[in-house]
Amino acid sequence: MNKQKQTSNAKFHIPKVPGLDARFLAFQSLQDTSIKTLPTDRIWLLAEKFDLPFRERSFAYELLSGCIKHRASLDHLIELFSSRNVRQIASAVLTLLRLGVYQLVYEDRVPDFAAVDTTCELAKGFLGRPQVGFINAILRGIQRGIEGRGIEISAENIRFVLPTRLNTGIKFFKEILSAIDVPANYLSPAYSYPKWLVARWLSKWDFDTLKQILAAGNARPGLVCRPNRGKLDSPAAEKLAEILTQQSCQVKVLPDSESVMLIENPPITELEAFREGLFQIQDPTACDVIRNLSLQPGIKILDLCAGLGTKTTQLAEVTNDQAEIYASDRIASKLDKLKQNAERLGLESIKTIVINELISDQLKNFFDIVLLDVPCSNTGVFDRRPEARWRLKESDFQTYSRQSLKLLNQAENLVKPTGQIVFSTCSIDDEENADLIARFCRQTNWRVTRQHMQLPQVDPATEKNIRTGGYWACLEKRTT
Repeated sequence: MNKQKQTSNAKFHIPKVPGLDARFLAFQSLQDTSIKTLPTDRIWLLAEKFDLPFRERSFAYELLSGCIKHRASLDHLIELFSSRNVRQIASAVLTLLRLGVYQLVYEDRVPDFAAVDTTCELAKGFLGRPQVGFINAILRGIQRGIEGRGIEISAENIRFVLPTRLNTGIKFFKEILSAIDVPANYLSPAYSYPKWLVARWLSKWDFDTLKQILAAGNARPGLVCRPNRGKLDSPAAEKLAEILTQQSCQVKVLPDSESVMLIENPPITELEAFREGLFQIQDPTACDVIRNLSLQPGIKILDLCAGLGTKTTQLAEVTNDQAEIYASDRIASKLDKLKQNAERLGLESIKTIVINELISDQLKNFFDIVLLDVPCSNTGVFDRRPEARWRLKESDFQTYSRQSLKLLNQAENLVKPTGQIVFSTCSIDDEENADLIARFCRQTNWRVTRQHMQLPQVDPATEKNIRTGGYWACLEKRTT
């Protein structure tokens, strides 16, 4: 072990118990605010600091993301079984309780005794005996309160069953949820979403449809590969699946036959197929907008909000690396990583361009297509952005819409009169999608030729998301 790195056991009085390192890492990621970043980013920095192996890191992230996603449900149970408002519980105690309750309720692979015992052992490294005793009492109370698991939810038991899947959950001996006559009061603690957001979406979707959306946001994210068609002959997905299987991966070719989901795998960067540039991690929903374009070699394309360039590299692949593709982003470091990724994939047609250069008269009406993958609320990717639902405010939809409108106006100046603006988000909220595009078209001489919104979709076999939610629209200028 690197002597420069600490171990979790060395710094804190944590006993050497199997699986405790992962739980410690999840706990520290939630508690250590000295590292000014989101817990789901902080965990990887702490994992390096404490030199934890990949298996422990993977389980720790699962615990961390699960505790964040299910926070409202966990706090609801803690309040019911402790008769205390969670605001009255000390931060470290509450975090440990959430970790323990999450394992009791949502982690099928963790036995009840292990969920309770490891949480209490971890607590001994940070807390005094009275607090450890309090944690133990609450966890054992919840454990005793469980009547059954994998119970089908019905009209008769709906107030007793906390959903852990779309139609099944954990049944308690006592009522734990509100009646569904006020749907938001039931759905918010049952599926762990802010009540204002649930109420907002109930005005668009019916109860059963919204349940599916909320459940998908809580599912484990699928890790999906886009085959690099510049390096793999058709059928590329099947060939990639075969290669990945030979490299100790368990995979599934998705129904669209153009993507491969990793079910079990070593670290991505350790796969020879990744290093050789045979695939790019990209969700099928994110792929759809490019797949629906008619692209020819030689055209000029600008990816205005390129980020790390996932869609940029897809553009290069589908044009056989023979288009003129420009990638821009306000964060220069992302463009550096984009160039590294393009090199890994063997793509040479991508040029990066800084934001300031886009105001040049030389680029006015220069591009055949301007792609706008705009910053948004992330409401379609709650499965892979655990903090997003809790950071979001209702006013943010208006803020993101204003920003997107400015970017659309900028794109209008950059695209040819005969060109296209291609707009996309990872949101499922109309205010920053179809409503915004309709507003832009009313104010300008543009019209929608195609648009589509995709709701998140869970694979029943793996219980992982095989599609995130999102929206895209293709726009062209009116001819009359």
